[in-house]
Amino acid sequence: MLIAGAAAAAVVWLWPLAETTAPTITLEPALDYIPAHVALKVNVQERGSGLREVVVSISQGQHTFVLAKREFPPAALLEKGPGTLALELEISPLKLGLVDGPATIEVMARDRALYNWGEGNITRIERKVVVDTTAPKLNVLNGVVYMSRGGSAAAVYTCEGAVASGVSVGKWQFLGREWKAGGKLKLCLFAWPLEVPSGTQVWVWARDAAGNTTRLPLAVRLRPLKAPLFKIRLNDNLLKRLVQRMASHLPPGLASRLPTAFKWINEQLRKANHQQIRAVTSQAPTPRRWKGALLRPPGATTALFGERRVYIYGGEVLTRSVHLGVDLAHTSHCIIKAAGAGRIIFAGPLGIYGNCVIVDHGLGLATLYGHLWQITVKEGQQIHRGQPIGRSDSTGLALGDHLHFSVLVGGVFVNPREWWDPSWVQAHVLAPAGASTGER
Repeated sequence: MLIAGAAAAAVVWLWPLAETTAPTITLEPALDYIPAHVALKVNVQERGSGLREVVVSISQGQHTFVLAKREFPPAALLEKGPGTLALELEISPLKLGLVDGPATIEVMARDRALYNWGEGNITRIERKVVVDTTAPKLNVLNGVVYMSRGGSAAAVYTCEGAVASGVSVGKWQFLGREWKAGGKLKLCLFAWPLEVPSGTQVWVWARDAAGNTTRLPLAVRLRPLKAPLFKIRLNDNLLKRLVQRMASHLPPGLASRLPTAFKWINEQLRKANHQQIRAVTSQAPTPRRWKGALLRPPGATTALFGERRVYIYGGEVLTRSVHLGVDLAHTSHCIIKAAGAGRIIFAGPLGIYGNCVIVDHGLGLATLYGHLWQITVKEGQQIHRGQPIGRSDSTGLALGDHLHFSVLVGGVFVNPREWWDPSWVQAHVLAPAGASTGER
């Protein structure tokens, strides 16, 4: 009986070391390329006998370079090893003596099991990669770029070896593409967002598949935007009308608290709507469909781009907003036409903008038509310049029948008045890109 008990105890003691399950290894990120510098995370897990050894290496041709080696010798006989290991490695191919071309990353992990005559369970993973330390070639063709806060501009450049390129203005990044299909000349429409401080450096950049990036400064001379201040006085009747119209968007129980509900609509719902608009309009640029100035919708201008609005209730400031378009009032249920050729990328209800249509014109340029009564186009539909897309109304957060017209560049609201001006489009976009004068 004593012998049987001792044997059972030995089995229980030795069982973790007799397991046959090998460690697991994961790499982050899943590299296909090794650029001039990259961070690699190696995570190893061993749930049985624990880890004995982990080796990370990279090989090219006949040369192998050990990036990391960890050994865990037991302090006592048959002691279990650590169950996890996390390595954060910095790989700089040029310092290692690697050259551009194929290479292999290998990770080996061995546990402390007695399996395989004491060699333990071994896991090896290999990742075939390409060492690429050569950054793209980039040549900026612009001289000094003159633009306004809240306005647009075009960067013109050539690049070789890049999978993506464009312009960055502070945290904002704009994507460029070929000016004409198959051509080497690239153009990036970019904006100076209203909130970006003056003096922010603008960069033209190009990035290759490995992540190597070349960037060159772009000289920009920024003009201020004259933004008028407009006070809107609210009373209970107006608040009730607007809140009831927007009630389906409100959190439960908020509709009865009129001032609070209006503040939520003007701030939280507006923010959510703008995030949705940006998501729709900031995708990778499509081929150019527009050829010149955008068509200005009919009607008298009743509100300007950049207008600062202060809403007064009970003699106090309740909330604020910035108007990111131009309001145009014409006749009731006025026919609204597309400002340029393009594709419908949104058609339906959109919060404060009511019934809304958004058109992608290519190269990152889009137009938005808000507060519509009727929409006569569908998402995905190709349209031509001047094609009817709906009729005006006062849906959404509107005080009367009018069209809210916005222009967006790379998902950023910009001043529409620039894009209505053929001279501006010629001087700031077509001429830098080498298009002929008068192209439409």
